[in-house]
Amino acid sequence: MPELDNLKDIWKKQDDCKITFSKDDIYRMIQRKSSSSVKWILIISILEFILPNVILFFSDYKATMEFYDKYDLNREMEFYFAFHFIVILIFIYIFFKNYKKISAEQSVKKLMQNILKTRRTVKYY
Repeated sequence: MPELDNLKDIWKKQDDCKITFSKDDIYRMIQRKSSSSVKWILIISILEFILPNVILFFSDYKATMEFYDKYDLNREMEFYFAFHFIVILIFIYIFFKNYKKISAEQSVKKLMQNILKTRRTVKYY
């Protein structure tokens, strides 16, 4: 097994590597990896809440209300908008909680539970 001996020799020579990382650097790298996906999910959910509401500001509100009056949809649309806002805000809150829970300092079991919980929440969303 000369290949294995060669690999061992190469491994021993790597001690002279000039790239070193401090404990804080490693902690930041681990933290960034473990929570970046949840952070992006949180950002996307907030954008998903903000963008349609910004579009409403640029729409013709009077024409929309006339359309709802014509087909007698005022009550249904008010219920739909309220329901939509409540559901989106609840999911944003849950995503934010999940984002704060995921930490590299946790045990592997707890970290995996939090990641699976976040995944389940995304699936429900």
